[in-house]
Amino acid sequence: YRPRGGTRRYHLVYRGDGDLRTFYGVSEEGLDDRWRSVIPARQNP
Repeated sequence: YRPRGGTRRYHLVYRGDGDLRTFYGVSEEGLDDRWRSVIPARQNP
């Protein structure tokens, strides 16, 4: 999602050891290579 006038942010869910962990409002700067590999590539409007 993109807050009004802001940068693109992501809501991510991770399943580890049978538990779900949810991360809300993660910026692209906050993503490591593992997360970057699973989000869709950016498209220019």
